[in-house]
Amino acid sequence: MKIKWNVFAFSVMAVLTILIILTGCPNQPETADTTAPGEVTNLRAISGDSSITVTWTEPADEDYAGVHIYYPEELTLTVKKGTTRGTITKLNNGTTYTIIVKTFDTTGNESKGSEFSSTPQATTSQIKEINFTAPVQGITLTNLKNQSAYLVKINTSSKQVDHEEAGGVAVSTKIKLEGPSFHDFSSRGVSGTFGNVTRYDYLPAREFNSNPPAIDISGRSVSAARSASVSIDDTNLSIGSSTRDFWVDYKTSGLSTDGNSHYIVGKDPKGNQIIDNHDTDGTDGWIQLTATLHGQSDHANVWVVNNYYDNSSTSDTDSLITSAQAQKAADTFNAIYYPETNIFGYEYGGGVDSSDSTYGGRDGETRVNILISDIFFDATANQSTGYVGYFWGKDYYTNSELASLGYKSNESEIFYIDSQFTDAYPGVMYSTLAHEFQHMINFNEKSIKNGQSSSTWFNEMLSLVTEDMMAPYLEAALGDEYDVDKDGPIQAWIPNFNYYYYSYGITDWDDDGLTYATAYAFGAYLARNYGGAEFLKKLASNAYVDQASVTAALTSLGYDETTFEDV
Repeated sequence: MKIKWNVFAFSVMAVLTILIILTGCPNQPETADTTAPGEVTNLRAISGDSSITVTWTEPADEDYAGVHIYYPEELTLTVKKGTTRGTITKLNNGTTYTIIVKTFDTTGNESKGSEFSSTPQATTSQIKEINFTAPVQGITLTNLKNQSAYLVKINTSSKQVDHEEAGGVAVSTKIKLEGPSFHDFSSRGVSGTFGNVTRYDYLPAREFNSNPPAIDISGRSVSAARSASVSIDDTNLSIGSSTRDFWVDYKTSGLSTDGNSHYIVGKDPKGNQIIDNHDTDGTDGWIQLTATLHGQSDHANVWVVNNYYDNSSTSDTDSLITSAQAQKAADTFNAIYYPETNIFGYEYGGGVDSSDSTYGGRDGETRVNILISDIFFDATANQSTGYVGYFWGKDYYTNSELASLGYKSNESEIFYIDSQFTDAYPGVMYSTLAHEFQHMINFNEKSIKNGQSSSTWFNEMLSLVTEDMMAPYLEAALGDEYDVDKDGPIQAWIPNFNYYYYSYGITDWDDDGLTYATAYAFGAYLARNYGGAEFLKKLASNAYVDQASVTAALTSLGYDETTFEDV
């Protein structure tokens, strides 16, 4: 019975299905398609030798089938969907041609078309292979009038490689580059581009830190070298009331004077003149500014120059710092102090017992000082380029020791931080603070302890990798104020390294910004392939610098047969 029932049920279902198919859909006449697809966009003509190449972007219409290219009014070329370029050949050089590009669909509808004019020019091959026979050799591109350099690639190996694996070429600014938009590193001293912020490196401080001048400090004890004006009892500091005068430098050119022949250095955000009362000849370039302590943590004192403090400010572009911002700077430095010192070592006077003669550093204060002011007095509401901050090793010395160099010392462990970038771009400022803290540590570990002068590439490599390693801590401390994609190191340097890696060797240095990209890429590679934080710790703490330091760090981690040259 079950078998017969199943057969019967199947037969009924079959009949119902047939009935539905036969009776469900009456025939309807189809509406004819008479609508042409949309026009192509981004239409561009490339003039060649007796030819014109046309490129375009296809329309989004589902029934789009291709383009017809007419010249002058006759169909010359048909290009099917999926191909976005076509070339018309056998043209006369120097003659201007009018060409029309029309789209068509699967039913034959054709658009009205887009019209343009172009003139073929006699040129050399657009793709040219050049073999270099000398270690240093250049080429000059000529006949570029009315033309653009689209893409130039270099293959430094002996093998054939895909074009995407080859680097680009540094091109003269007279040539317009079409394609990816690279950071502009034409200004000297550029140490990174973070989103729309371009950070400059203060070259006098950088050169001093890497290669401190030969200043005889033999025989002087730390306590004896501390002058009464800078010695600080950290137990008596009071937030909001303790003040201190700091020396800062300024640009001396183009200054005017007040009625007493004192130079007007600049104006603060409220329009008040900042006047150098001690200098009447304009050649000194140093001014003392009074700052008040507005932030403090276990490892930082944050001083804000009085001209740049306003606790009622609600703007983030007025270069005026509030108490909350100052305290956040102190707390954020505290957040990076422990992981950074654990890897790279300590600033002068840090990480030692209270019985040590260096305890408290140059001024006897166990905290590092952060001075916030308008560096070079150049703040504007829309400023996005300038000096974000720096450490300067000169402050380890006394004023008498620096007299022959024309510098002024604040005789303390101190960072100089710009008020405008603190206000408008805190993420970039804090990444810079982590960067500069490594310079402060390196000055102690390499120069003071071991008497070593490092090359710029080595010192900058360590600081750039520091920004990389401190990024997670900054994210945790700052939340939305720190965006690793904009304020972090990878986007700041890696895109430029990928396209300009061949421009400089690892140990080369120039101030066009590209060497920062090379230094970061090399440091990031070492850290990610040879032991991470432990490798950097060995690199920062050994008694060597430059290539020798890299080799020593590798050896200490068991890479006995690996040297700087090998990596």
